[in-house]
Amino acid sequence: MNRSRRALVALALTPVLVGGAPADSASFDEPSVDRWMYGANATPGRRGQASVFADPGDWSRLAQVLVGFETSASIPTGEGAERYRVDSVALVLITSGEPSFIYDDTADPVSSYFGADADPGRPLELHGVGYRNDYTADDFSDGNPPLFGEGGRNAFPLSQDATGGEVDVSSNVADGIEAAPWAIGEVVGANPGDEIAFESEVRFELDLETPHVADYVADSLNRGRLHLMVSSLQAATEQGGTFVNFYTVDSQEHFFFGGYAPRLEVQFTIEDPPPVELPPLAVESTDIADGVVSLGWQQHAGATYTVFGSVDGEDWQAMRTEEATADGPASFAAPVADGTRLFKVQRITH
Repeated sequence: MNRSRRALVALALTPVLVGGAPADSASFDEPSVDRWMYGANATPGRRGQASVFADPGDWSRLAQVLVGFETSASIPTGEGAERYRVDSVALVLITSGEPSFIYDDTADPVSSYFGADADPGRPLELHGVGYRNDYTADDFSDGNPPLFGEGGRNAFPLSQDATGGEVDVSSNVADGIEAAPWAIGEVVGANPGDEIAFESEVRFELDLETPHVADYVADSLNRGRLHLMVSSLQAATEQGGTFVNFYTVDSQEHFFFGGYAPRLEVQFTIEDPPPVELPPLAVESTDIADGVVSLGWQQHAGATYTVFGSVDGEDWQAMRTEEATADGPASFAAPVADGTRLFKVQRITH
């Protein structure tokens, strides 16, 4: 290119990334499964109330409640777990208040089961669900597999140890393991230490600041199914005790009046996938002949390319915008009779 031609063409190349999905919310008024996980349960998956309690002899969590939701109807699946940013997850259950129990809103350490407890009552705890003996969430959604198998419960309240390994906290006191619950049940409208002897809403807000909790939820939403386990170390005896009964989707109360089944509330964002790493945009050829300027560069499928022209370098006008449908060479040509002397190419990656 001669000197006079170079004077007519100045190039600025501007790659731009666009994206960002708005936050969304989803509510689920009934679970796909709410099973009373108790060895003496003669009607697995069909009982109107499900209780949580422990054996005060060894503090094992005898009765637990598995609650699961099919989320795919309201939350897209298969986007890749790393793209699900979950802002909040709340599980809400209704307790009958019979028998009554003492409301405790704080996690109790293992040491409190061998000495004095700092506050009255025992908390209602929420964890994820772990599986053993080749069982999965599918088995507990589609049927009623046995509660116990080799090594313990086939579905158990899931936590993590200091190394990040999965831990079954069904017998955490005897094992000397802190339960590290993912949420503590809040009795709406009550104060810690109150005796709850009436129907009440219990709300579990998951601790999504803990990485393995957030990862579990994101992976579950990606798969379209979220399972959670409710348990407590409230003591039960042959003669009774103070423990919590929750209504299930099979309760007469829910059948006749509605609103008694476990429900789930999720605030989430599905973030855009990470941008494709493209090589720097560079104009590979320029030419001016017979009053026409032409530019050439390499384009990449899915990216949008806009050529701008300017007389003074301040006021830029779009001259052509095209989305590339394939990788390969791209070009632009335009007359310069209007006085346009500066050009720039902008690439937008979606």
